Amino acid sequence: MEKNNRKYVLLAFIGTVASAPINATEWGIGFSTQSDEQTLYFPIKANDKLRIEPFLREKQRTYTEKYYYHNGNNYSNPEHLKSTQKFFDIGVGVFGITNIEKKSQMYYGARVSWQETKETYKSERFNNKSESNGYTFSPTIGFEYMLTDNILLGGEAEWVYHDISQSNNNINRSFERRDVQRSETNKRFIIRYIF
Repeated sequence: MEKNNRKYVLLAFIGTVASAPINATEWGIGFSTQSDEQTLYFPIKANDKLRIEPFLREKQRTYTEKYYYHNGNNYSNPEHLKSTQKFFDIGVGVFGITNIEKKSQMYYGARVSWQETKETYKSERFNNKSESNGYTFSPTIGFEYMLTDNILLGGEAEWVYHDISQSNNNINRSFERRDVQRSETNKRFIIRYIF
């Protein structure tokens, strides 16, 4: 992330938390995890019908592969490729809340975030690095059940739109930049603790 962009995103993040109603009686922390991703949520109950929820998401993946090249009747010795991907996401969600029953509720709204990804690929033949950053917008709907007065167990589904700029730099000093717009769907379970 460029320094100016990082500064603006962090200021917006802090401003969102600071601008939450001072008299908000319910603040909390939430957590969700998938195989390679962990997310922290900071739910703020503005009132009975509105939740503001800043969040931080991070993940890292590393894997190795072997490639065999065929030349004539034989395969060459394997070439080893190691890949590492680091991902960081910071943003905020705004949600309306509707009570379904005494201990369950539905929430709906959207999240906006700034994402950064760094990837490296190393092998005997090349050393490649790529970086990408940009914004995401994700309409979200979820359901929560109150296990206790302080613990909420929820599940949600979202449609995510990414607007990303990607740069690529390899050992041959070639440089490539591209803009990518893509969408995907996600689902996750979240546990929230309200103080």
